[in-house]
Amino acid sequence: MSSQSPDEVGLPQLVLGPDGRTYTTPNGIRLNQTYIDFLRRILPSAQVRLRTQGGREPVVILLKGEPVGVFMPVAR
Repeated sequence: MSSQSPDEVGLPQLVLGPDGRTYTTPNGIRLNQTYIDFLRRILPSAQVRLRTQGGREPVVILLKGEPVGVFMPVAR
């Protein structure tokens, strides 16, 4: 969870996909809508960042810059 990833994105930067079941990061990684909505409910959105590396690499959840969780992106 402490590995550095090239891209970080905030929750407000995610765009709901046309299917309504995924969000997409600015660099095109699809994330499960249920996971993102859960994070928005339990954590302060302004303090959450997601570290991404690619569509097949884990997404690290950061709260105030500290890793607090990890999940996998949606496969294409």
